[in-house]
This record gives sequence, C-alpha cells and structure tokens, in this order.
Amino acid sequence: MTEGHFELEARFQRLRFRLNREMPFLAHLLNKVPPSLGPVGTARTRDTGEWGEIFFDPRFANELTEGQLGIVWAHEVLHLAFGFFHRRGHRDLRRFNVAHDYAINLALDDFMRVKPGILEWTTGEWSPYLDRAFEGMSADEIYACLE
Repeated sequence: MTEGHFELEARFQRLRFRLNREMPFLAHLLNKVPPSLGPVGTARTRDTGEWGEIFFDPRFANELTEGQLGIVWAHEVLHLAFGFFHRRGHRDLRRFNVAHDYAINLALDDFMRVKPGILEWTTGEWSPYLDRAFEGMSADEIYACLE
C-alpha cells in the first residue's frame, strides 16, 4: 500500500467515526462495506460490485473533500442496500442505474437536511442526479419515467 493509500484510508476512518456519531443508520451500512482502493473498471472513478464490493480510484477519491468522499461512499453503499443488482432484472443497465441514482440521492438529500454539514454533494462533472420531481418514487417507478 502506498503512502497515498494510507492517507486515504485515514480519511475513510475519520468518516466512519464521524458518521457513527452523527448518522448511525447510514454509518451501520458503510461499516458493512469497506471501500477497496484500486482499479474500478468502466466507471473510472468508483464502482459497486454485484457481490457487495465498492471500489474507489484513489486519484478520484483524493480530489474529493471529506464530505464529498462520504456522500460518494454512501451513494455506492445504498446501491447495494436498495438491491440494485437483484431488482434490475433484464432492464437496461444505464437507465436503471440512473433511476437508482435519483432514488438514492433523494434519500441522501433527506439525510443531509436532518444533519447538515456532514456530507457534501460533488460538483461539476460529478454533480448528482437529484430531482425532487421523483420524490416518493421507487427506482422502478423512476425507470418507467425515463426515456
């Protein structure tokens, strides 16, 4: 493990500690799925594996603030918690992933409203799919709305 990996691991540990104290439900999920650092495949930056793995490209992760790192990690964990791989079935992967992103990000936005200042949305190229028009809808329902 390189020196950069040690610092990144320390950032993940600080996040775990803070989230355990401030957002215990979300922290419980994050504690069950530790991030792996290294190649992530086609996603380039971070990815979630069908068997419960989460991968982060260290270069991408190091560019994020601690709050942004937390939101990305939580987002990926919620793909697993919300059953992405089992619920997708034969639906289009890209479209179902976007629908899932909307549902996840609405849930995370609600967490952030209750406990502001802990997690932080990414910006620019990595701005989240977040649209209150989908509030109260499941990923399956959002999928049906996306063309």
